This record gives sequence, C-alpha cells and structure tokens, in this order.
Amino acid sequence: MRSLIPTFLFAAALAAGCSRSGSSVAPAASDGQKIAQDSSSNSSTVTRTDIASGPDPASAYASVRDGEKAQAKFSGGDGSSIKEAVVITASSEEKGYRAAYIWLREHYPGSRLQREGFAYDDAGTYYTEITIVMADGKSRTVCFETTSFYGK
Repeated sequence: MRSLIPTFLFAAALAAGCSRSGSSVAPAASDGQKIAQDSSSNSSTVTRTDIASGPDPASAYASVRDGEKAQAKFSGGDGSSIKEAVVITASSEEKGYRAAYIWLREHYPGSRLQREGFAYDDAGTYYTEITIVMADGKSRTVCFETTSFYGK
C-alpha cells in the first residue's frame, strides 16, 4: 500500500510543468522545509509537498509492462497543469497510482521516474505531480487528479 504521508514540502515542481502564476515559497517554522502555495484571483490555493511513496517508486514505475492495462478510468486533460490534470478514477490507491504509471508509460515510452509530489487545494481536490525524464532526456511534470482514490 502506498503511503501518502508528506515528508518534504514541495517547491521544485513549481518551475516545471505544473506551475501556476502567483506561487510563493516560504520556509516552514522549525524544520527548514519549504511550503509552496499557488493562488490566483479566480481559483483556490494549491499546496504542494513531496510524498513518501513506498520503498522504491522508481522500481514500481519501471515494472510497468508494455500493454499492461490500468484498472482505472481516465478523463480530464493532458496533465500539463493542474487545470489540465489527467483525472484517474480508481477503487484504491494501489490501482490508482499504478494506473498513473501505466498512463505515463503509454504516453511517454522510454521515460523514467524522476520525482513524485502531492498537491491539494482548498476545495479538497487531491493531485499527484509526477516528474519523468523522457527518452530524449528532457524532464516533464504531469499532473493527475487523484481524489477518487485518495486514502482508500
């Protein structure tokens, strides 16, 4: 089962892929972590953190087999931003996160996992931001809306 307990507050992905205007970064009270929040005049605040994701998320990503079918449904956008997040509907975190990896491998063959982050907004919508290194060596952050299976 995948743990979603935040370990480090997430700021790095703001500049890549899933960034939104109006972001701010401030040091946390005592542990030196950073808080990254995005807000704009027409939307709620989004808070991002790095997530703990099992013993080796890169191995889980690499274990996706060609042609493997996701046990989830996809809708929404292309994942280029939170507004355009790929919406995953799944019955559990295990199936939902595996589905995200399958979606990424189908859309970005030859990619490898670089980082995962977790984000949520004031409305209670949960997101996972996954940064991959594509086959051409360029990094890309893809946003998934994970509310349907968060905590299940």
